[in-house]
This record gives sequence, C-alpha cells and structure tokens, in this order.
Amino acid sequence: MLEKDYFSILGLQKQFDICKIQLEKNYFDLSKSSKDPALLNEAYSTLKNDYKRANVLYNLNNSKTINDKVSTEFLNEVIELEDKIDQADHKELLVLKLKIEDKIKECKFNYFKKDYLNRWRYFLRLEEFVEKRLEEFE
Repeated sequence: MLEKDYFSILGLQKQFDICKIQLEKNYFDLSKSSKDPALLNEAYSTLKNDYKRANVLYNLNNSKTINDKVSTEFLNEVIELEDKIDQADHKELLVLKLKIEDKIKECKFNYFKKDYLNRWRYFLRLEEFVEKRLEEFE
C-alpha cells in the first residue's frame, strides 16, 4: 500500500517532532486554494495527532509490512490494567492515568519501532477508559 505523504502536502519536514503552530498555519494557508480539501483535511487531522503521525512516518520509512500483533505477555498486562481501571476508586484512577501516560511517553520516544506503535494503540484505549471512569466521579 502506498502511503500518502501528508508532510509534503502540508509543506513540513518528515519528522515526528513538528511545530503544531506551523502545521496549523500551513493548513489554513493551503485551505484557501486547495483543489482537494478532503485530502488536505485528512493530512491535517493525521499530522496533528501524535499517534497517527508516528504511524505515517513509520509507513513512509519502512517498505516491509510488519505484523500488528502484540505478545501474549503484553495482552495480559493490558487485561490486568483494564481490571484495575474497572475496580479503581478516584485516587487509584489518577495514579493509573499517570502510569498509562508514562507508557504512552515511552511509546512516543520509540515511535520508529513497530512494537511500540502497536502498544501505543492499546495504551490510548486504556487512557480513554480511565477518562470515562473518571467522569463517573464528577
């Protein structure tokens, strides 16, 4: 599958760390004269999201398709975290949120490794689960 080069579309260097202000400026400047606004919107929404941007970079830099599976050990860790989140009180949820945020930071730091991209996806879902549980306490 040929990956669209969203970086070129928005006039940015192909790198994980981008200036989001420049991204937004380029997007608004290009939106005034874009012949394909749907593609421009897709490029913008993809690049402003760290996880999606990391995936695009990975796909641009790697021609081999790598299996998206994660280890059984990791899946067990995810299930254990889900159980903890499900049973946690407000204070425990805040601690779990910090733990998951640290895991996401680790994935961001290693975004160029497919295993970390796969794990990142799971941690994002866990982060959403924590947020939903925290809303129950409001």
